[in-house]
Amino acid sequence: PHSEKPTWSTIFIVNQHGVFGEIIRGGHYQLTQGFYKDMQLIVFSYDFTHWILSHDNQEAQIHLQEIIQWVTIPKNKQPQIASSLAGSFSHNMLEGYFETTSSEDYGLWFVDYNRILGKMYELFRPTSIKTDNSQNTISGQGASPGKIRGKVRLVLADQIFNAQLSAGEILVTEMTTPLFVPLLQKAAAVITDLGGILTHAAIVSRELGIPCITGTIDATQKLKDGDMVEVDADKGTVRKINTFI
Repeated sequence: PHSEKPTWSTIFIVNQHGVFGEIIRGGHYQLTQGFYKDMQLIVFSYDFTHWILSHDNQEAQIHLQEIIQWVTIPKNKQPQIASSLAGSFSHNMLEGYFETTSSEDYGLWFVDYNRILGKMYELFRPTSIKTDNSQNTISGQGASPGKIRGKVRLVLADQIFNAQLSAGEILVTEMTTPLFVPLLQKAAAVITDLGGILTHAAIVSRELGIPCITGTIDATQKLKDGDMVEVDADKGTVRKINTFI
């Protein structure tokens, strides 16, 4: 249901390692479209014991704990769900990909559940979700695994229609949208300022099998065309090696 008073929105995965995703105050479109510069995206993980949030926010954590209660299925109900949805469970939680939204008008709603997309992340476990950038190293969330070296190609949103990217270059941008797909298909890796492990760049990179690091905050400011970098998406780090003019 549409509400003029949205409170929280989430996208998350449940797999054998835990619950991983993003939460933001306000409308769900911010997560699906990537337009959230005026709001703080919080990346979170829960290993079935401990919660970790990229930004401390007790209200967000309470909301997440409420959501987790709804995907925790009593054992006597699990056979029925397994049969009807071909679902599987970890720690009594239904595995898969979920989207939720909540509002003052309608409360909490689950707006999407995708078992197939969840399978893409069945072995996923996040790197550190705390960003720690230094002069020569940039860090973010490892959203699609892999390690590679290459030259940076910086493409900002307002440059997308005239952008050129050669095969094997590393795409650096604020946030990808479907308009970026032709560039993503050529890129050796992807680095974004915004987003988390389930944003557009992350999902497309996993489909293409290329490394992706999201949520670096300032990669587009610290990197420029021709910079030689090493992308280690297994650790969520980007390291400058040299610069090419």
